[in-house]
Amino acid sequence: MLYLVPLPPSRLDKRHKATGWRHIGLDGEGRKMLAEMVKQIEGRGIAEVWASDLDEDAARVVAEQLHVPLCKEFQLRRFNWGRHHAAPLSKAEDIVSGLIKKWETNPTIPIRSGDSWMSFEKRQKRMYEKLTTLDCAALVTDEQTMRYWRDLTPNALVRNGNPIHQGKIYTIRRLED
Repeated sequence: MLYLVPLPPSRLDKRHKATGWRHIGLDGEGRKMLAEMVKQIEGRGIAEVWASDLDEDAARVVAEQLHVPLCKEFQLRRFNWGRHHAAPLSKAEDIVSGLIKKWETNPTIPIRSGDSWMSFEKRQKRMYEKLTTLDCAALVTDEQTMRYWRDLTPNALVRNGNPIHQGKIYTIRRLED
């Protein structure tokens, strides 16, 4: 079983700005929110907490509260907005929507100084395959990555198109569970 723990909104998220491959620390409100969320999964037998190296401080809060080791992994990094990091999200999404048409024929085209859809997808699929084989773990990740993992999961977390709810922990069960 894998528990998906959403990152609390960062200062950029609160201002509707794109977050890329830069560390954005937790504020006091985010720490409290995360500590409250983790109460939902205490005592469930979680053996380790996984996160991107960029989200180490948030994952450390979870790991310490659950008294389990923290595993950081570069491949769990969220989509890299490249030079559009901290740009208004609406502007960054407009740029990506223009790329989506190109990605239909060539998914290796990167956003300027950032990810291509293929590079993001390969990283996430690799980690999905790895983490969904674990007995019981937690993954601390951003909302966009949670939506992607939802769509990979046969027993979908929530139906496509429905939003991921901030503050709710989702579960991915292995098919044999």
